[in-house]
Amino acid sequence: MLQVTAKVTYEPNTLIIALPPTYETAMRVFVEKLKGGPAVIQLKKWYQSRTTGWKSQSHHINGHVAQIAEATGNDFDTVKIYCKTEAISAGYPFDTIHDYVVPWSETRIDVLQASILIDTIHRIAAEEGIRLIEEESS
Repeated sequence: MLQVTAKVTYEPNTLIIALPPTYETAMRVFVEKLKGGPAVIQLKKWYQSRTTGWKSQSHHINGHVAQIAEATGNDFDTVKIYCKTEAISAGYPFDTIHDYVVPWSETRIDVLQASILIDTIHRIAAEEGIRLIEEESS
């Protein structure tokens, strides 16, 4: 599989993908391996991956989930899955396996999807009367 972020344009019956120069060799090798056969091309709008590290979206999510878990006496992972499941109605992505809805791991989400989860976590805390601490003093 070759995954690349590139500018895409369309002309009648032609999809034009402007590859960054660093992908030229990899794309040539990939096309040669196809030997004229078909390939699956999946296009999606690009969003930056969720942020990680100190003061990131990931830190924000996990910090609030920990606070809710502590306030409710529930397990961290249970609270996190509950928050993600609640976020689905607001647009948080999920997979379906045998009619069972499985919210995506944060490793797969972008900044927009992370913000949906954060907003949902804030709503859940407010509904439960939990005052979240947004930032620890250092």
